[in-house]
Amino acid sequence: MRLNCIRTAYDGKQWTEVHTVKVEYHGDNLNSWWIKLSPGVTGYESAPVESILKDDKRGWNANAGSQNYDRLWVPEAEMDRLRDMLRLIEPLLTTQK
Repeated sequence: MRLNCIRTAYDGKQWTEVHTVKVEYHGDNLNSWWIKLSPGVTGYESAPVESILKDDKRGWNANAGSQNYDRLWVPEAEMDRLRDMLRLIEPLLTTQK
């Protein structure tokens, strides 16, 4: 799945980028499945599937940004799409390792 994300540079310039969501396994329960944005800004933009499904915030601050890294924001509409997709595959995640 691809998400339209908003990237903001340290100087305030913004643009839209497409990042691919990968679902990765890191343990033995639903909380062990993680989503990861690729390519991301730092390569560490990720979160547990369980928290994404429980968290109904308007968007996701995948990278808060700093002087060294741009900010990466996933808007509410894109997060809604992601949650819909994760709810569809959730039964598979709870049965497969």
